[in-house]
Amino acid sequence: MANNRDDFKKVTIEVLPKRVGYLCSNPDCRKLTVGANEVPEKATSIGIAAHITAASSGGPRYDENLSTEQRTHIDNAIWLCSNCATMIDKDEKKYPVGTLNEWKIQAENESTQKLRGELKTKKTEAPFLEADLIRKNGGRYNQGY
Repeated sequence: MANNRDDFKKVTIEVLPKRVGYLCSNPDCRKLTVGANEVPEKATSIGIAAHITAASSGGPRYDENLSTEQRTHIDNAIWLCSNCATMIDKDEKKYPVGTLNEWKIQAENESTQKLRGELKTKKTEAPFLEADLIRKNGGRYNQGY
């Protein structure tokens, strides 16, 4: 059986995640897609080089006007976590080509700004929780934890 998919070249799959700092390009996700594995010689990756327009006829957002070269070019690729990659292909009306191209541009711009030191990463602090949990002499008082 012939493979009629226009898959990305290895170099595209290697460069694409680096362009977005290995973060999912979905602005509502931005999950880190690579990390340590229990095996010291390995890393775990949940990232996918997803096609903006489908790799084959019948796929989500397929554009018959694109050549194989255009379909396999990095311009037609977006780096996503495995959940977001599945989501965009299951609901292609909600995630049209224009939306995915915007995500890609935003993610690459953010990565460039961080690299230049123009955009600081947000540090998360432990939340302050105020709870009314302590009883003393029959009465209560608030104490933050």
